[in-house]
Amino acid sequence: MILDLTCHPYRGDPLPFRVEIQHHALEHLMADALEAHRVYELMMIRRPGDVWKYLWVKTLEVPPDVSMQVKWEREKENPWGPCSWPEESLPLNQFDSFFCWCWEDTTPESACWLRERAGSRFTEFGRQFFQRIQDAQREIRNSHDLLIQAELAEIEALQHHHDMDARSPFEHTTPDYQSPTAPKRKAAYYDKLRELLAMPEVSLVAVRGDDDYQTMRVLCADQRRRSLASGKPIGHELALHALSDGRSYYSRWGAAVNCWQEGLGYGDLMINAMQCYPAFCDHLQTTRRCRMIFTHQDEGEIKGYTQTKGDGWALYQDIRPGYDYAARSQRELAEFIKDGQPIIQH
Repeated sequence: MILDLTCHPYRGDPLPFRVEIQHHALEHLMADALEAHRVYELMMIRRPGDVWKYLWVKTLEVPPDVSMQVKWEREKENPWGPCSWPEESLPLNQFDSFFCWCWEDTTPESACWLRERAGSRFTEFGRQFFQRIQDAQREIRNSHDLLIQAELAEIEALQHHHDMDARSPFEHTTPDYQSPTAPKRKAAYYDKLRELLAMPEVSLVAVRGDDDYQTMRVLCADQRRRSLASGKPIGHELALHALSDGRSYYSRWGAAVNCWQEGLGYGDLMINAMQCYPAFCDHLQTTRRCRMIFTHQDEGEIKGYTQTKGDGWALYQDIRPGYDYAARSQRELAEFIKDGQPIIQH
């Protein structure tokens, strides 16, 4: 929305006052929530006024005093380096703070902005976006995504891990925002991953690196699907190991993921999200024997494994005789469950 105003100074000619109200941060939030990310943040928008904190103001042509205040505010945002805000932009709430009513001492710039801010155009703009937020919330509530439903259940029960935070999560995204939900692999890769998870012999999965959000989303959704089908607690039917420092969305999803900073737990299926190297291949052939290795790239030949390739994926399967994978899986799964309780590390 572009506001084309006119500021009438105390003396001299009228001054142009043009700004653009940008709403990309709200678009990013709604899109992320539909991907099972930032669901709690979206659902915490309860009032039309909550919309304001997500809006940006881009100054197109403003009076000198306003331009100077914008410059100071942008310098305050990061005194030690370049401002992280978009060029010539700042959050609406910061822009609002420049103006106030002060009886007969009210500046012309404040009178110009505050009249528009309290007018019907601004109010209608905010209410329209709040309606869109409510529509997105309804879509989220009607979603069949198991991870979204799990998070909504935690919110409803006031058991969500953000419930005790002093402030609700809030991310004011810029136009160049890169969502972590963006797939990093080809569609055929995720299709093949789902096909592998449907195999009954896969009860443990180990992931070397978990920087692909959608891979972990597929795994955690299947973990929850198996739990709902069996009636057993999360992690008793599918154990997940990940070589990482942990991700906040594991807790939001109620997933059972054992995060390793060094080493990695056993998996019937190992997903290699990192570059393979000769020493790792040697490790696979000796102490780190795996039933299957799944990767998004062709790692070449690995001795003792067959290779099958597709569009954006490669699957390696152990063909060496004399190894009881089923027995090892039972032992490792029992260790993961630990007296009936899955291990969740972050």
